[in-house]
Amino acid sequence: MEKSVHLAVLGVAVASVTATAQVSPTLPLPRTMDMLVSESGFGIWRLVDWNQDNDFNDANEVQVYYDQSIGGLNTGLPNGLAVMANGTVLAGDHQADTITAMLDVNGDGDAHDSGEQRVYFDNTNASGIQIYSLQKICVDRSDRVYVTNADNNMGGSDAIYVLEDLNGDGDCLDAGEARDYFTVAGAVWQVALSKEYSVPRDIVVGADNSVYYLDNNSEAWISRGVYRLTDLNSDGDCNDAGEWSLFWHVVGAGTPRNMGVDDAGGFYLTRTYDPGHDDEIWWARDVDGNNQIDPIEASIFFQCSNCNWVEFVLRDDGWLLLPERQSGYRITGLRDDNGDGDALDPGESRSHYSHLLTTTVVPVAAAFVRAPVLSAVPATTPIGSTVSLDVRAAKPSDLCVVFMSGSLAPVPVSLDPYGFVEIATSGIVLVGWSVSGVNADASVPLVVPNTVSALGTYGLQAWCGRGPRFYLSNGTTLNVTL
Repeated sequence: MEKSVHLAVLGVAVASVTATAQVSPTLPLPRTMDMLVSESGFGIWRLVDWNQDNDFNDANEVQVYYDQSIGGLNTGLPNGLAVMANGTVLAGDHQADTITAMLDVNGDGDAHDSGEQRVYFDNTNASGIQIYSLQKICVDRSDRVYVTNADNNMGGSDAIYVLEDLNGDGDCLDAGEARDYFTVAGAVWQVALSKEYSVPRDIVVGADNSVYYLDNNSEAWISRGVYRLTDLNSDGDCNDAGEWSLFWHVVGAGTPRNMGVDDAGGFYLTRTYDPGHDDEIWWARDVDGNNQIDPIEASIFFQCSNCNWVEFVLRDDGWLLLPERQSGYRITGLRDDNGDGDALDPGESRSHYSHLLTTTVVPVAAAFVRAPVLSAVPATTPIGSTVSLDVRAAKPSDLCVVFMSGSLAPVPVSLDPYGFVEIATSGIVLVGWSVSGVNADASVPLVVPNTVSALGTYGLQAWCGRGPRFYLSNGTTLNVTL
């Protein structure tokens, strides 16, 4: 279903101004909304900042998304958490080495109902891939799922596996849908020292589309740090010469545990030390472009005592959120507001959640729910043409309503609980509406009148959702020319 309106009918006061859409990080998600947190033996919590005060401590802001005792499928120890393009939540169980897929189909705010949960991957798969110690998972822009496996002397390999639902049946259990993306060469259990040769831990897809994984081994055989995987010959794996390289050698004391990457190519790494020492977050970026982090390119971003961070997720407004379970159960937020390369200054760290103020969540992993994204295709168009206003909603069957104004807002205006209005609030008019399909995509056509009075740059924004959760998209522009 869709409905469109001509610009001439809208009576918009055309502003002859040039504005650009706010730039938000493209990794790990273009836009973020609510936070998902997994808990061992329970399932998945959904944290919603209803009043937009930058925390999850208020009434009804900690909600059950999936309770394994209700949903029927066990999530066990959900060490890995990721969200696909259509809003499907993936939980990787470190104990059973399975991945469960969940999606709130009926829009009631949970994934407990029939057909809302399924096995996405397990070791019965027809591809013959066996995972013995699932560590973390991540999803790329094409919904390929990357899995780190630290074999731990279980009879398999230290490896990165990639899962891809080729036949669209909602799982990766069929032949050819799981494959070896990279196997650590020579990785064997060192019997004499009872240590792993390698321990692939965390994994991300970088701004350059390379895959980066964190190996936090004891450094007795290969270097501990971040490795870069690039499929140079496009054969679907990174096992060929030159496709695996040490990107960031993490030296010294402290065990690297979790990793994040931003849209500018900056890498964040948590390091856990023995009791009595400050835990640290390091930040690094390959400034000189030599495909590795030199010592001068890495520095401490934040430190605290006995934090025991269990996860690292980045929000689209620049906040880094770190769940922890050492000094109580809490989520700490960090942001470098003054641009000095760290979050050590007053006001740059704050509590986003504390179990002392609301429902207790014992975090294991975390991920963000995708927020709606709007784009005009093409973004610059002549009078008399038709433009497609494309929306990527948070999930299928979401109502997507597109509005237009004469420009973007100079400063976004908070409109809780829906996010921020990013178009000028005077003269807002309805363009049209649509409902997102199975891939969470929607499109609203806009016919540009064939008249010079339509010339100018317009601000556009969508309001999308269903059931208890609606949210605003990014603001974007449409430039109408001769």
